[in-house]
Amino acid sequence: MRRRMLKDAGLIEAVCRDGFGRMECVASNLTWAGQEFLEEIRSEHSWNRILETIKKNGLEITFGAIKAAAGAILAKTFSGG
Repeated sequence: MRRRMLKDAGLIEAVCRDGFGRMECVASNLTWAGQEFLEEIRSEHSWNRILETIKKNGLEITFGAIKAAAGAILAKTFSGG
């Protein structure tokens, strides 16, 4: 199930099929978007800033919230803000 979510989010390349009522996915590669996402959250400092941003905005810690916060922090870093 997690691999399917990562595939649906565009972070990995995978082949998925329904096997006996259960979705099975085999990951083959990390996509460019997956590489960028990992780079955004790699350092402990960045990860702590992401969690702080999510909590400050009263959001649940979901993949979408993490991805959005990481993108906002990265954009702010490169815009000089």
